[in-house]
Amino acid sequence: MPPIKLGGYLSGNWFMPSQGGGQGFQLEMTDAINSSTGKPIMLAIWFTFTPAGSTANDGSGQNWIYAQGDYDTTTNTVTLPAVLLAGAKFPPNFVAGNVHRVPNDSSLWGNFTFAFTDCNNGTVSWHSDLAGYNKANDTPVAIQRLTKIAGTTCPQ
Repeated sequence: MPPIKLGGYLSGNWFMPSQGGGQGFQLEMTDAINSSTGKPIMLAIWFTFTPAGSTANDGSGQNWIYAQGDYDTTTNTVTLPAVLLAGAKFPPNFVAGNVHRVPNDSSLWGNFTFAFTDCNNGTVSWHSDLAGYNKANDTPVAIQRLTKIAGTTCPQ
């Protein structure tokens, strides 16, 4: 059976079985269209941890790495540019103007590449030049579906 094509039925929460619990991806293949390219937009958030030697120093601080970009509904693979945000505080101390990209407001964290074999299995690889994260993981890591959006149906 050929790999599945990208579409909204892949939206949901995914985890990396080899990494155990506690981190993973929220993926959303939207029906919003990029007016410049005519392609739909995908969002990905990696709920993960800070690298050792960072603010948390021991690698136990939480990070949300956010990615957004176009996806092609005729393929099973997508690469998305990603950013890391900092500066926010828990309400009532949240100030929107304090939120910024790390290390500066014009920088990317790096990118994610997702590839799917079916509606419940795929891989992710990533690359970042940000200090502490600057290890490219060129070897894809298996991801597996944890949740799906109600009312969606896999075409396979």
